[in-house]
Amino acid sequence: MQITIALRAMWHALVAPWRVSEANEARPVALFAVAVLFVAVLATTMTLAEMGNVPQQHVEGNVDLSSPQRHVTAALGFLLMITTVQILSLSGLFLVLCRFLTDESYTFGRTLIAVSAASVIKVIGIGVDTILHVVFHTTRAGMNAGVLVDPASHPILYPVLVQVDLFDCWRYIVIGIALTTGAGLHHRFGYVVGLIVWIVAVLLLAGAALVNGILTL
Repeated sequence: MQITIALRAMWHALVAPWRVSEANEARPVALFAVAVLFVAVLATTMTLAEMGNVPQQHVEGNVDLSSPQRHVTAALGFLLMITTVQILSLSGLFLVLCRFLTDESYTFGRTLIAVSAASVIKVIGIGVDTILHVVFHTTRAGMNAGVLVDPASHPILYPVLVQVDLFDCWRYIVIGIALTTGAGLHHRFGYVVGLIVWIVAVLLLAGAALVNGILTL
């Protein structure tokens, strides 16, 4: 039952964001778990598909340290951890900014449901980027502003521009609409809230990327 509600919420995030609030009957943790697993598994599959082939196996003693199974397990484990942190962090950011911007009493559970449902857009973005990488034979290809510069020539600017991503913008707007309409506000408030939170998130991530780029020079 909870899985069905979670999948329906993800579908609504794509076609009717104002209906995501219907999933409030679900347990936020259940929807969160489905979203994390969904994103991590599909992202791992697309990443391995993009790599094309599995690295050569090197056997040390009786232990195969680079078997395909170990490679998949390592990638899946890493993406599960990253996805968990990202969804929880984004839920917290939306909770704080939505309360400030709309003066409504949002709960962390409601924001977690909206962010988890919109994670399907992240998967679509990863899929599109993977296809572009394969078609153009470069990881520079994608739906972000990083395509405008050469990473070798602009090692500091490139990771900053990568944060300006079309699918991320779409995802944030969907989350904004889901939260504001769930609070009884018009969906146009969702566009404003989503864009503002997206800009704040881009500035935070770009700032972190800029500092990291400077420190690694």
